[in-house]
Amino acid sequence: MKIVIITFHFPPKWLSGTEIAAYNIAEQVALLGHQVNVICSKDRGIAQDNVCGGFNENRISLPNIRILKTIYFWLSAIIILLKLRPEIVQAHSIGMGMPGLLLKAIYRTPYIVWGQGSDIYRTPLTMKLISRYILLYSEVAIGLTEHMKEQLQRYTKNQVVVVPNGANIQDFKLVNKKQSRAILEIHESEKIIVYVGRFRSIKGLEYLIEAMKIILKRLKARLLLVGEGPDEYKLRCLIDRLNIKESVNFIGKVPNNEIPKYLIAGDVFVLPSLSEGFPLVVIEAMAAGLPIVASDIGGLSEIIKNGENGFLIPPKNPKELADKIMAILSNDTLQTSISKINRETANQYSWSEIARKLNAVYTALEVYVK
Repeated sequence: MKIVIITFHFPPKWLSGTEIAAYNIAEQVALLGHQVNVICSKDRGIAQDNVCGGFNENRISLPNIRILKTIYFWLSAIIILLKLRPEIVQAHSIGMGMPGLLLKAIYRTPYIVWGQGSDIYRTPLTMKLISRYILLYSEVAIGLTEHMKEQLQRYTKNQVVVVPNGANIQDFKLVNKKQSRAILEIHESEKIIVYVGRFRSIKGLEYLIEAMKIILKRLKARLLLVGEGPDEYKLRCLIDRLNIKESVNFIGKVPNNEIPKYLIAGDVFVLPSLSEGFPLVVIEAMAAGLPIVASDIGGLSEIIKNGENGFLIPPKNPKELADKIMAILSNDTLQTSISKINRETANQYSWSEIARKLNAVYTALEVYVK
């Protein structure tokens, strides 16, 4: 089938969960024999049209006026769609479904809308009204979790299915913990807590840093913050004020293929977010064999089972966060047990498995295509 995936941002510049998922889905769906085109924005130094990973990229140069970017992207995308004439359009976020909606009005081409999290839980009012219209006319809506499915069903009477995000599981089998620590110059006996992601207020990192102050009163540990973002200065100030600078390392932004070694080198992964959809990094942490301590929000309870493969805690609760992290760091038997469970569970989320589930959605739509 001829399939077009629409996503605003795309690798190699953009490497958040939505962009990584869009790339891997395009690659894996192409491997299943489909003809895949991706429509995305053009970044400096990237060709307008490109063939990568077995699929075609169609990049749109955007005006340097923020308020016009989305509208310009929609209009440019519909022009590309009219040239490509796909059998299915797949919007990799609800807002990106507008070109699919317009194409359907012209050629009755079916389109799929794949909610990614923030477009469901944290949508501005104006976009919420547009999203409702986009969902209403989609053939299928996809949520990453059952919780997201419930939210989507409030806006459409059409089919809503669950297809989660995935991870490149094989990347977490290239080195072991001892090798990763040797590469990163981390002593084997150190207790390492890891966070990977953006430094934004929605990620709740201030509560993790406050939890570190509590942890350090009981045991020696080190926190690795992998990533970057607008809150970095504020977080550094908080660390200085709490006098724990020697126990917190800002690693900075690292290439996506280097993230596995940081996760594998850790003892526990922490996600203290205030809002999440289906964070890719949780699956990556599981593939690395890490126990997980995360906020009990969104659909995270569908991935993390309390006491089995990690712990869920109320958001904005440094003491509870510290208690659960220490429970893992001070219990080698628990850590080993959870590590085994998470490695096995992560295999269910390989990108090839996710593409197989998505292919079932395409197959069900063949009646519309014909």
